[in-house]
Amino acid sequence: MKKIMGLDIGVSSVGMAVIFEDKGEISIEKLAVRAVPEEPDFHGKFYSGNTASKNLDRRTKRGIRRNNQRFKLRRDRLYKVLRINGMFPDKALFELNTLELFRLRAHAAESKLTLPEIGRVLIHLNQKRGFKSNRKANKSEDQDSQFKQTIRQNEEALGQQTIGQQLFAELSQMKEPNEVKLKGRTYFRSSYIEEFNKIWTCQQQYYPEVLTGDVNAEDIKGTLLKEIREATIFFQRPLKSQKDLIGKCRFEKNHKAASTSSPYFEMFRILQQVNDLDWKDEKGEKHQPTPDQRKALFDKLFWADKLNASNKLTWNGIKRILGFSAKDKIYPNFKELTGSKTVSAVKKALESAGISDPKPFLQFDHRDDDPQYGLYKLWHTAYSIDNDRQVAATLAKYFNLSDESAMTLAQNLYFDPDYGSLSTKAIRKLLPHMINGKSYFEACEAVGYDHSGYKTEIPLQEKLNPVHPNELRNPVAEQV
Repeated sequence: MKKIMGLDIGVSSVGMAVIFEDKGEISIEKLAVRAVPEEPDFHGKFYSGNTASKNLDRRTKRGIRRNNQRFKLRRDRLYKVLRINGMFPDKALFELNTLELFRLRAHAAESKLTLPEIGRVLIHLNQKRGFKSNRKANKSEDQDSQFKQTIRQNEEALGQQTIGQQLFAELSQMKEPNEVKLKGRTYFRSSYIEEFNKIWTCQQQYYPEVLTGDVNAEDIKGTLLKEIREATIFFQRPLKSQKDLIGKCRFEKNHKAASTSSPYFEMFRILQQVNDLDWKDEKGEKHQPTPDQRKALFDKLFWADKLNASNKLTWNGIKRILGFSAKDKIYPNFKELTGSKTVSAVKKALESAGISDPKPFLQFDHRDDDPQYGLYKLWHTAYSIDNDRQVAATLAKYFNLSDESAMTLAQNLYFDPDYGSLSTKAIRKLLPHMINGKSYFEACEAVGYDHSGYKTEIPLQEKLNPVHPNELRNPVAEQV
């Protein structure tokens, strides 16, 4: 007798049937179905082709709980510090209405307050800290978001005022202060820090023994300023390292893949395009660029020399470098070539910082094992450090820049966070061969890399007749 079980596995259900077959007679012994419950929103998104995740709602709520918990931890720590220093506000200060609270906050930046009143202002500042984005985020998309545009509009409305002064002025002009919507007013974290510094500087002249620490000093260790500003109100938990998620190089197994914005990877990618470029004439004959033409194309692309808005060299530009006119009919395998996004970003940042001579910042030699100068140093500093202030300090040190120019440069240097499939070590081995005109495959062959995976393929005979590990023993060697 045969026993057959059939399964019908669908998106929202699983069906089962058990069938017995005995001497040609078939009977159904059991039927069952298990429906997978689906949320209506998820079901609609899934079948419409949109990205849907059942864990999204749970993850969002968990993030809200974490943020609320961390706010309470900062608040409790601030309360403790204020009590120790005699700055904790009384019940009357806690019960101030919205208009009086912002009046107190606005006056804190320009006139003397009592220590409990300063404490109340600090507690109010702790409730909203402003928006701070990760400097490794994709800034081209970030700048175009509606959220960021709204923040910039709020920032422009500030003028020379602090956030507290601007909101107090707006509230005082209204007959009913509650009509002013404050919940959606978002500003950058830097504006809140600037307001804090103004309040601290103003009140410090009246209470120098209590409010210790200079807002402009680099070393504020052991001061009340360090405890309140850095360790409490504006404390930002550093992001967890994601280095363990970076893939390994396909050739050098003990090395991580290089970033696609690295100058080494950019050079490798551009050489791969240039060396693969060919075209056919009207007779159908295939042609490839000469060594001089390859060098001209590479220089144009790597140094981002007059490329279009998409950082690409169009076919008409390629034809001019190859010596053809726009009317010549030739048929290429590439319609356009992509230039170096890293060099292009660096040039724009240098221009924003008012640096007229870009040569010291664009020096690059791929043969250098550990370049501590020029393009690689600039890229590595901006890519590996998360804090704009630290980036600016490092750039000012290595490139002899003023603090203002270094900060402007740091704020405009952003690179894509993507990674390739090759490590810097593998790329540096391939580059000399690719510079000489070899394709990626030919360069791998020259270095000894198994580009196609055939060299490590197990022979067919060994697959059919695998050798037992015990048979690999060498009796002669064991006797010796």
